[in-house]
Amino acid sequence: MDSSAFASPSQPLPAVVTIWFVSTSTPQATIAANPAPDPGFGRKLLSHLFPATPVSTIGTFPLGRSAQPGTGEYYVGGFPGLTVISTLLDDARFLSQLPVHLLGAVGAPEVYVFSHGTTSSLGGIAHVTAGSFQRVFSATADYVFENSGLPESFELDFWARDAAGINLPFAPTELIPAAQAEWLGTAAPDVRVIGFATDGRPEPRLTLSPPRRSVQEVITQSSVKLGISETNAPYDDYADRTRLDLADEPPGVELVEWGRAAKEAMSRRLHEFVGDAAEVTAKLKEKLRHLDKPGSTETS
Repeated sequence: MDSSAFASPSQPLPAVVTIWFVSTSTPQATIAANPAPDPGFGRKLLSHLFPATPVSTIGTFPLGRSAQPGTGEYYVGGFPGLTVISTLLDDARFLSQLPVHLLGAVGAPEVYVFSHGTTSSLGGIAHVTAGSFQRVFSATADYVFENSGLPESFELDFWARDAAGINLPFAPTELIPAAQAEWLGTAAPDVRVIGFATDGRPEPRLTLSPPRRSVQEVITQSSVKLGISETNAPYDDYADRTRLDLADEPPGVELVEWGRAAKEAMSRRLHEFVGDAAEVTAKLKEKLRHLDKPGSTETS
């Protein structure tokens, strides 16, 4: 077992703390819809919470599939009836003692808190209704920091397990997906959030590249320059064989088709040129043959 699991109870334990503010009866429906977060909500919220600190945007990404927030970073998602804030706290042993400005950041009748240790086995859950803690549990594998309120029904199977020595019969972080499934309607809530930094870092600079040309545009422009575009190509009964319909093809197929079509078109042009040259040569030879005859008067 990781030695950090046996940390002294007095040692601060950092953790990523995620707080859900819920004022809808169906949070799972909002989560399942995966709406885009309100771009202005998070900045206004953090500017209100930290009025003396500049707030800069990091980017937009899925909450459940992104790197954990660092010091001074906040991931915020604001949706109708649902708000989520995730951040890194230096000490998250006691969820009932979280900063008031975080727990009260958004007015909501139901607030759910989840903590996941970054350097230890710390895990915790909390349920707050109308500002009152209904259930709080926070522990490492071998030490319980908080355990107030009656265990909820989803916890019973965990407590019924056989304990191993002095350790709990379960890993505290195991409660998190079970609590999320009970309180939010999904064991792994994943919504798009906007990351913000409150450590004074500048906004990331965005370099705008010129718009990329599509393969069809490249084909058209190249064909015009080569003289094989449809506007100046000679009539060909088999032209339809080289007309490209690339709208629904993947990029690799487009390039293969373009190469094939260009090759066929060039071959036709070369064949026509050779044919024209042969015809001119034959006529010239015929004229020379008549000119060699005595008394020839042909002028055409």
